[in-house]
Amino acid sequence: MALGTVWGWTRMPTWDTVGDNAGMAAVVLAGVLLALGHLAVSRDYRHGVTEATITLPAERARRTIALLVLIPVAALLGALVLGAQLALLLPDVPAGTFDGWNLAPVVLIPPIGAALGVAVGRWLPATAAGPLAVVASAIMIHGLPGIGNGGNNVGWWLSPVLLRQNWAPGAPEPTGWHAAYLLALLAVVVAIALARYRMVVSTVVAVVAMALGAVAVSQQMRDQPGSFSQPVTKAMMDDYIGPAVLRCEEHDAVRYCALPGYQSWIPLWRDAVEPVTRAVPAGVAGVLPGVRQRDNVQFLQSATAERPTVDTDLIWGRHGKWAAQSRVGLVQRYVRALTALPTATADDPFGEQSCSGAGQLRTVVALWLIAQALPDGRKVLEGNQVRLGRLKAGRAETDAAVTLLGQPRERVTAILAAHWDAVVSAAPVGDILDPLGVRGIAAAGTEQVTPCR
Repeated sequence: MALGTVWGWTRMPTWDTVGDNAGMAAVVLAGVLLALGHLAVSRDYRHGVTEATITLPAERARRTIALLVLIPVAALLGALVLGAQLALLLPDVPAGTFDGWNLAPVVLIPPIGAALGVAVGRWLPATAAGPLAVVASAIMIHGLPGIGNGGNNVGWWLSPVLLRQNWAPGAPEPTGWHAAYLLALLAVVVAIALARYRMVVSTVVAVVAMALGAVAVSQQMRDQPGSFSQPVTKAMMDDYIGPAVLRCEEHDAVRYCALPGYQSWIPLWRDAVEPVTRAVPAGVAGVLPGVRQRDNVQFLQSATAERPTVDTDLIWGRHGKWAAQSRVGLVQRYVRALTALPTATADDPFGEQSCSGAGQLRTVVALWLIAQALPDGRKVLEGNQVRLGRLKAGRAETDAAVTLLGQPRERVTAILAAHWDAVVSAAPVGDILDPLGVRGIAAAGTEQVTPCR
């Protein structure tokens, strides 16, 4: 429970990450159950009790079968751990598309660990065999993803937890087949545990289970787009992240569009954007940029829109500095779009600072808008932590923005209302901000950098 909570602490939860985190936590639980199952079986051989155990009315074969009660108990423990992790996420509810099969490993992996402990205990009763089996299992699980290559990476599909790397948010993955593979693996381990006493039946069960498991793995690889002969096309992507599937809401003249299942994040985006929009002149409301969610693959691709659109992705900080970083990032991107500043493009995806905004009005206004929209805006601004994409700002522009922070916001907004056309161009500050105490900013081009246009 602690691992699942810690792993999900920094980001707002999604069903994909909840499944991944809970699955990996279930692997840890399975390791504990493996050790306990081994101890429960191997006690028949410890401290010279062999002579005592052979007098018991139930033979070892029957006692081994009885110990398989650990399997449903382990499944229940996995479900309880998952429930506890979901409860610890409250009041946040996972976003995205729910896939029940993606949570199945949480209740299937612990039983495999318990059954493996029973199997090892019957075949290798020495006390050291339990811890060694745990270590060997951990090494094998760690090394499985490295077997194979790319979409044909068979080791990836053999791993207990199918870490979600879906080609589009909400796109189906072969999670049902992965659950079938885990069930087959559980049957194989149980057969191994009973093989010492029921060799023929156990062998038949193990062979059938391995055949079914092989079919399940094969289907996983075949059903995953991008594997073998199934390339991901733009039409396939549009079915899950295209404009037609977005869930849009409009608040205070700003249109927010989220991917299916992520509508609960719109209030988080509003908290970042609305302090900016409240500071711009009323006449700008008709051209306020919208906010649109994209996946990481198509994050930098442009889309046709009636007005500028600001992109956000599938990650948002949940607590403390992580939430603050997400908020600051969206505020900065929104202000850049609002003031028509140069920003990241397909040709310059990392938004490198390749032009100078020295002396430009929009540079000062952008710095002020960002700073006044943040709880610690002055500290962020004075610490030179404001990012304006490809535009480079100097100390003079930063000092001017700090001066504006000392003025009533309504007064600054009134001045901007009369000069908004200059704000969204490469016009110099000139004497526009004189009434607000901002004077003496050098014109663009004084630095050894090309002025922004």
